[in-house]
Parts: sequence; structure tokens; C-alpha cells
Amino acid sequence: MLIQQEMANRLAIECLRAIASLGGLDGRCLEQPEIRMALNAMISPYLCRKLSVAHAGAFVGAMDGLMNGGAQVNGAASMSGAGAPRVDDDSEVVAPTVDPDVVRARDAIRLVLKLLNVNSETPYIIWDNSTRAELTNYLKQQEERIIRTVFYIYLY
Repeated sequence: MLIQQEMANRLAIECLRAIASLGGLDGRCLEQPEIRMALNAMISPYLCRKLSVAHAGAFVGAMDGLMNGGAQVNGAASMSGAGAPRVDDDSEVVAPTVDPDVVRARDAIRLVLKLLNVNSETPYIIWDNSTRAELTNYLKQQEERIIRTVFYIYLY
């Protein structure tokens, strides 16, 4: 059961990474206004803003840290969030540093995942089982419409 939950968590993080990349929200890809408008309509402008991270490195570092169960520390993910001290070439103990942008990005990603998985009614978002069902039905209808269109074009 724990392995299934861990896999579901990893897939959710990868989905957020893909969504952010598609819309240009992560700073690494070109911004796609059409996709961003669709995301604003589907998951709300508030959640899109939460996905928008100013620094691409922070976004990628935060995603990698979440995927590995911890924060990004001294260029590597750490399970403890703060990491163990490391020794550099001169045999000096170097205290771990956590990039504040990575921490901020990680917290934003966790907030988006939490908001998408709980029933929430705030001034920014109304998200419950019925809105999840509406979105799922809408996406299924759009998928079927696209398949029919492509099938029709292929036949003629």
C-alpha cells in the first residue's frame, strides 16, 4: 500500500511538472498563452499562479527534492530537508544550505497538490468531489470529441 501511495505521489508531482512546462509556468519553456488560459479555466488562476515560479532552477530543484522525499541541499536532494554536513576538498565541514527559492517553490507545489486533493472552499477556489467529477466528465467528453474528429478526418 505504501509503495502504491508513493507511486501516486510521484505521478502527481510529474503531472504538475508536465502541466507547468506545457503552459510555460516553470520558466524553462516558452509561455503558451492558449494553454495558460485553458489551465486558468480548468484549475483556476490562483492555482496557476501557485505553479508559476520565478526561477526555473528553483522549480526544478523543488520538484526533484519532492521526488526524492526532501529539500534540495548543496545541489543534492536530502531526506531530512536540512541535510548532513559534508566535507569539502580541504577537509573542512561545510554546513548544508537550503536555497530559499527551492523551499518556496517546494511549498507552493505541496500547496497545489494539497488543494487538488482535499475539499476546499476559499475565496480563490471551490474544489470538492462534484467539481472534480465535472472536470473529469468534461475532459472525457473533449477526449472523445477529439478522437471522433481525428477518426473522421482519417476516413475522409
